[in-house]
Amino acid sequence: VTVNASPVVTVNGATAGTVHRCSGGNAILLEEGGAQQYWWTPEIGLSYLGGPFVEASPAATTTYTVTGYDANGCSGTATVRVKVDISPS
Repeated sequence: VTVNASPVVTVNGATAGTVHRCSGGNAILLEEGGAQQYWWTPEIGLSYLGGPFVEASPAATTTYTVTGYDANGCSGTATVRVKVDISPS
């Protein structure tokens, strides 16, 4: 019996954190772990759901989860909060 470890999944260099963006702009989210396939949720404000690199432009602060799958079907997850900052006038 072989027990495979789950892949370590990180977003923008951390397993959990906050990315800031100005209202009307985009935040770049990059999965930097060791998985081979990725799925992002929720889909609100995301440019793409099934890859290691997405642009997030939610209207309000949103927490995203990325799940990474390795070749054995094992999975790991990470979350990132995209905080929408009010642009100065």
